[in-house]
Amino acid sequence: MEDDFEEMRNLMDDDLALDYILYEDMAQDQNKGKEGKGCLANVVILLLPWVASYCLLVQF
Repeated sequence: MEDDFEEMRNLMDDDLALDYILYEDMAQDQNKGKEGKGCLANVVILLLPWVASYCLLVQF
């Protein structure tokens, strides 16, 4: 992480502290969309009606 910051020096100005804060914010934004939360919930919601209807049809 520190090595990446060294390559992107002076994003805004000569202020290294501001540049580091901006770099950290940009790195967080890039990693934000890589989370795969909710995939299992979507599968369950899509399959639940099919499983429930199959169970009801098997009983009758």
